[in-house]
Amino acid sequence: MSLANFHGIGNSLDNIFTALNTYIGTALSNTLEGGAGNDTYKVSTDTTVIENAGEGIDTIILTSVYTPYTPVPADPTLPPPPPPPPPRYVLGDNVENLTYAATSMPGFMTLVGNDIDNVIKVSSSGNFGGAFTIDGGAGADTLIGGNGSDTYMVDNVGDVVTETGDQWIELT
Repeated sequence: MSLANFHGIGNSLDNIFTALNTYIGTALSNTLEGGAGNDTYKVSTDTTVIENAGEGIDTIILTSVYTPYTPVPADPTLPPPPPPPPPRYVLGDNVENLTYAATSMPGFMTLVGNDIDNVIKVSSSGNFGGAFTIDGGAGADTLIGGNGSDTYMVDNVGDVVTETGDQWIELT
């Protein structure tokens, strides 16, 4: 078996993978740890990715959004619980790229970079009209929105914003 072609697949347990190339996480909280080389992680929003500095150009592709279930109280005289906060995904240290590629949208979502230069992209292949807040973090980032009404957090003179379709660009 060649470790250069290792393909780790998560299951319904909390998993920790240490490998080199492509990882697919599934339900519950997975922790994936890359190695040297350009690693690609296909994960849900409940997955933690660990990378070390200087180990290639690494990419996270969000393929699904985990939203916690909010139970309805059994007693109708009680007020309903507050809704969960909108989903949010924050890039771990030393990961350069983030692409949202899920085929559905939870309504609102926040994508956040880290302290290095990031490329954060919303794939428009899902053709959904959700609203994203895209914050690249401290580096000089490339922020690419999708088909919905997106908001961009621009905090570096080197940040570049691209909006797809006929949408307005909202900068904060």
